[in-house]
Amino acid sequence: PSNVLSELKMKQEIEFMTKKMEQYGKWIGVGGEIGQVIKDALNAVKDVAAFVASAVKVTVTAPLL
Repeated sequence: PSNVLSELKMKQEIEFMTKKMEQYGKWIGVGGEIGQVIKDALNAVKDVAAFVASAVKVTVTAPLL
């Protein structure tokens, strides 16, 4: 019976670790999606800033004193 007890404990540990890995995998997936949204938003800001910078031309002829 000590084998049976050991096997049951091992099975419980495996089930526990499997559930934890599934849970962590879901969180990692959500984190990846959030990261992609942030990256896309920052790229859009960069694109708009580049457009504005190319559309606006500032000429400085003399310092204002």
